[in-house]
Amino acid sequence: MRLLAATNRDLKAMVDAGTFRDDLYYRLNVVNLKLPALREHREDIPLLLNHFLKIAAEDNGKRLDAFTSEAVKVLTSYNWPGNVRELRNCVERMVVFARGSSLTLNDVPVEIRQAVGEQLQEKARRQQDELNLSDNPLDIKANEKNVIIQALAQCGGNRSKAAERLGISRRTLHRKLNEYNI
Repeated sequence: MRLLAATNRDLKAMVDAGTFRDDLYYRLNVVNLKLPALREHREDIPLLLNHFLKIAAEDNGKRLDAFTSEAVKVLTSYNWPGNVRELRNCVERMVVFARGSSLTLNDVPVEIRQAVGEQLQEKARRQQDELNLSDNPLDIKANEKNVIIQALAQCGGNRSKAAERLGISRRTLHRKLNEYNI
């Protein structure tokens, strides 16, 4: 007999805290597989969406081709606290209520669209906060240095893209980097 068990809790920490039996832990902990949360490998979401779409469409007797790009973008942006189970249930729900031949942004549950909107707003707020302006807003050099650093960070260190984003030439950016010792 083989026993497979799954949990989202740190059993070793629970053993150390005395809230989980150590003998049971050692019986269960023969092969330990740690799977990342779905939000940590978003590149898999479009594949899972198509897989679950085929299953749900067949189970519900519906002919659905695919997801629109807007729907995929929103579904990929969502954090999926329920992981793959939540994703599968979401797709099935979308299929059940679908009216057309493909699943659109309107088919995405409202709570997911709202959550993604809130995530995007929070991300924009964080990015704005990261743009730490100098204590003296009139200190142009300090503010310019911070804007250049922010642009480089957003462009992954790519100087050409950062220069384009800042609306300056690559040569000007290079001169500013030397001037500010960046």
